[in-house]
Amino acid sequence: MSLTNNIGFPNVSRAVSRRTFDPGRYPEEIFESQNGTKTIIRYGNKRVDAKLDCEFKGLNDDDVALILDNYKQVMSSSKYVRLFLGSVITSGVDSSKAFASYLNGYPGVHAAKNDGMMWRYREPPKITTTHNNFHNVKCSFVGCQYAS
Repeated sequence: MSLTNNIGFPNVSRAVSRRTFDPGRYPEEIFESQNGTKTIIRYGNKRVDAKLDCEFKGLNDDDVALILDNYKQVMSSSKYVRLFLGSVITSGVDSSKAFASYLNGYPGVHAAKNDGMMWRYREPPKITTTHNNFHNVKCSFVGCQYAS
């Protein structure tokens, strides 16, 4: 019985128009003595707090509904969720390169490239409606480490 659900990000009509990626940090504590010497204790070898923000411009009503349904599906799950972001998010990035693995959250043999991180929504999608009923949508994701 698997504790992980695999859910794909929906294929919307337009590729991501802007992407901001923060690869995260390693969990550590820095202790500084009175004389200024520092001791750093690292608590693991896996990154935490990775962030990915994606913006879509000019989406139609159906695309926005797909994203909102995906948000609900991912966030209402009682299981750990692996959100595969896919080619909509990684457009413009060579899929054979390590950066695509960081963005997508690949499992298995590719997991070492992103430290086994799984994406979840960091906050609800932000939707701005423009003229002629087109929508700009910003999705924010956070990388999570789940024990297996």
